[in-house]
Amino acid sequence: MSWIQIDVTIREHDKIYNLADTLKIPDSHAVGLMVCLWTWAVSAAPDGDITNFPPRALAKAAGWDKKPELFLEAICSPASMFVEQIDGHLVFRNWDKRAALLMDAIERGKENTRKRVQRYRERKAAKANVTYNANASQNTDSSAVTESQHDKEVTRYSNDCNVTVTPLPYHTITNHTIPKDKEDKTTTTSSNEDEAAEAATRPEFVPFKKIIEMYNSTCTRLRKITSIEGERKKAVTARYKKHGIDVFQTLFEKANASEFLCGGGSKNWTADFDWLMNITNMAKVLEGKYDNQANSSVTGTGNPFFDYARELSEGATTP
Repeated sequence: MSWIQIDVTIREHDKIYNLADTLKIPDSHAVGLMVCLWTWAVSAAPDGDITNFPPRALAKAAGWDKKPELFLEAICSPASMFVEQIDGHLVFRNWDKRAALLMDAIERGKENTRKRVQRYRERKAAKANVTYNANASQNTDSSAVTESQHDKEVTRYSNDCNVTVTPLPYHTITNHTIPKDKEDKTTTTSSNEDEAAEAATRPEFVPFKKIIEMYNSTCTRLRKITSIEGERKKAVTARYKKHGIDVFQTLFEKANASEFLCGGGSKNWTADFDWLMNITNMAKVLEGKYDNQANSSVTGTGNPFFDYARELSEGATTP
């Protein structure tokens, strides 16, 4: 946080009296104007030079809401002399003393920035050097040849011209790279199958797409779904981690076979995917509570009032 020094006797200073008399305002108001202007200059004009600021900007910074030119004239007047003219520039009088700590902080900030940039460039240069050495080593390795290849090249050039060729020392590096035309394609296939099997056994893996396809193809009498997101995704994940995929198939088959869940009740209420994913509803369906059988809790009694009451208590459980 930047700050400037303000003398405790500023209110009784003759310059404040003169500024207050010129602007016809109380002394405390004059103190407030100058303090506001100085604190504004800490960030807007840290060097104390306000030449390039129009009177309107200076008046606004000080909190002067009347004629801006009058305020600028007052702070530059010989009686007040809060601002003086040096080499054609308007600068705060004694700003170097008033903002000494501020200027020191700015210089320290510049020095810290310079050191930070220097450290960054050194790290970048070191990283580039490491990369260059690694590439050079790789190129050296790739240019190595086997003993038989080396001798063959020497022999070929010796037969082409009447010179004596002396082989230079060399190093043999074993090539472990498998040619592309000899790669075992079954290895890639087996690797993909292993990765898929491993992914399927991970706890966080939930086959949402498969569950959507399973529901839409099995529950042909219920409203279809197109995605599993948000709260629905949380519910499906919880049911899957507890039961596994086979239970989903059983759930969908029993739901699609139930006349009550498919609109066979007196109120024509129909279950949907979210209703089935509710932990309580899922348990009821799997336990056979909504199977088509002589069960008084599901089949109608012939009395619409009693049938509606049972639907409210049994079939209308929300997710």
